Amino acid sequence: MCRKGSLAVGLALFLFACGGKNPETPPQPAPAPAPEPAPNPADSVRNDEMERLNKQLVEMHTSLASSKEERQGLKKSLSERAEELMELDEANASLELELASALEELLRSQASLRNVQSRAFAVSRIAEVRVELESVRYNNDPALRARIERADEFLTRADQTLAEDNVGGAAYLADRAGELLRQARIVAEIRKKEPREILPIVPPRAMEVQTGANLRSGPSSESRRVGGVKTGTKVEVVARRGDWYQIVTAAGAKAWIHRSLVR
Repeated sequence: MCRKGSLAVGLALFLFACGGKNPETPPQPAPAPAPEPAPNPADSVRNDEMERLNKQLVEMHTSLASSKEERQGLKKSLSERAEELMELDEANASLELELASALEELLRSQASLRNVQSRAFAVSRIAEVRVELESVRYNNDPALRARIERADEFLTRADQTLAEDNVGGAAYLADRAGELLRQARIVAEIRKKEPREILPIVPPRAMEVQTGANLRSGPSSESRRVGGVKTGTKVEVVARRGDWYQIVTAAGAKAWIHRSLVR
């Protein structure tokens, strides 16, 4: 009993000496922070280059998007123009058929004149126009070439009509060929004075102004305003450049008007 008491007293003294707490590991000093690495100049240059390249890439994407939109717009415009040209081709084909039919009817009516006009006159007229045709040079100008080729077609048809003993029809065709050559000479004279982009309309075409419009000194909305015309005004169209018509006013002056405003 005494031994157990002694052990209890000894344990109590030991705990008192330790402050009633378990012994602890002495605190360790905090590790010193690692020094920050010095900035590398090469990294700075690389970052600037990457920023420049990114900016350039954004600009290229923007430019590409703009180009795609412009291309789409051009495709749409070309498609619309192709449809317009197709409609014009169909209209021209229809007019050609009407003209051919009208010409055949006219030649039949001219056949009754064979007793009025002599065969010698028709032969002489065809020969005269053919000599004139061979002297004309059009230098690949479309406006001249179209008239000269058509004149040649009329002369060939005149020979055929004369062989059919249709003297009046042959003389008529020769006169038509002569008129086309006269127009070609007028076009050639205009070509000497006007830029090649301006296409002469010979003979002049009578048209009517559909809505009041300004008249310009040149074929552009940026050209100087030189006057105006009212709805219903009759004008004479003498040339074309792009979407603009050159007209002659009642006073004899020339001016330009957009083709959408006349008919």
